[in-house]
Parts: sequence; C-alpha cells; structure tokens
Amino acid sequence: MTVALLVPLPVPLAVGEVVELDGGAIAGDAWTLRTPSGVRYAFPSASAVIPSGRARVGSCTVRVDEAGEVLTELVLVPLGAVADVPSAGADVALSGAEQAAATAGAQAALWGGIDRPPREPAERFW
Repeated sequence: MTVALLVPLPVPLAVGEVVELDGGAIAGDAWTLRTPSGVRYAFPSASAVIPSGRARVGSCTVRVDEAGEVLTELVLVPLGAVADVPSAGADVALSGAEQAAATAGAQAALWGGIDRPPREPAERFW
C-alpha cells in the first residue's frame, strides 16, 4: 500500500531512498520522518493515519504554490509490502535465464553428438 504525503516543508529526497516514519514518536500527536542522512522532520498530526516503519521513496516533488509556500509531495512504498514492489525485472531475468538454458541445451545436443552411439571402450593391455 503506497502512502502519499503532502509535507509543508522542502524535503528533497531521492527516489529509492529508504526513510523511517514514526507516528507519535514525539510528545503529542506528531509524526516524524527520518532520512538516511540523519535529518529528522517532525510534523503536527495529520488527518490521515500515517503508518510507522521503514518505506522507500517512490516519488518526490517539491513545489511552490500561489501563496509562496513550499510543499513537498512524497509517495512512499512501505518496505515488506510485496504487492507494491515491482517484480517485473526478476520475471524478465528468470525467463531470460530459462531461454538461455534451453538454447544451450539445444546447442549441446547439436554439437555434442547425443544421437550417436557411444564408443566402444578401448581394449586394455597390461
């Protein structure tokens, strides 16, 4: 489940960075966002429920609205959320590996002489 946050501060984060969310980590109804660089942002409670835990930044847009206020739109993907982790790369790699194995098997059959009868063992002399 992705989480979209609108933060009233400039919080430029790179896509793919892992951040930590803590709901109620500071006294009162506040939540915090910890970045890998050690910066911790504390915000007043939002109307939505903010999950606690680690998440990967899916997208980050910092913009200035008409009133001159800076807003940051963050889309976060919680770590461990299997449904939201794109696995297309693994599927493509696996199908490519299977195709390479099948091609190698076909080449071995063509050049290896699988259809030929085995050689007679050489006569031993001692």
